[in-house]
Amino acid sequence: MATTTKQANQYAPGRTAITKYAGSGLVAGFLAGVVFIALNSWFATTMGKPALAPFKTVATLAQGPPPPHAAIWIGMVIHSLLAAVFGLVFAVLVVPMMRNRSAGWLLWAGLLYGGIIYIVDFQVLSRLVPQFSAFLQVTNQPLELAVHLVFGAVLAALLAPMLRTPAAAVSR
Repeated sequence: MATTTKQANQYAPGRTAITKYAGSGLVAGFLAGVVFIALNSWFATTMGKPALAPFKTVATLAQGPPPPHAAIWIGMVIHSLLAAVFGLVFAVLVVPMMRNRSAGWLLWAGLLYGGIIYIVDFQVLSRLVPQFSAFLQVTNQPLELAVHLVFGAVLAALLAPMLRTPAAAVSR
């Protein structure tokens, strides 16, 4: 039986498959970012702050600290774009590694990815780049680690059906 190009791409993602998954990564990243900001907004309200306060912190990336002077809409745009780009990067990095991998592997990869984003943004860049300093000064660090891990897990869960290969589906 001859193997078609479409069947071959299912087993070894090529340029076309990576392009397809990049779009899926953008959407999954945006949606995982919605979950992320919803958790941050919920926490802000439990601490007596406005639900939109997390967007002010994110807006400092463009406007600089301190967060009270930042525009909420700028934070919304930056957060949405970053979440989508993080999703795209994750999808493009994971697609080539998904052969013979389970959904559990993808979930662990998502958790690791979320943790790496937290470390880079909140522990490295916040200490080195003035625009990131609000991330260290005005945020609850254990919560931020948790929501970044949730971001990675939700991202992976949203991508799992799209990145499933026939070999991975059989191994379950």
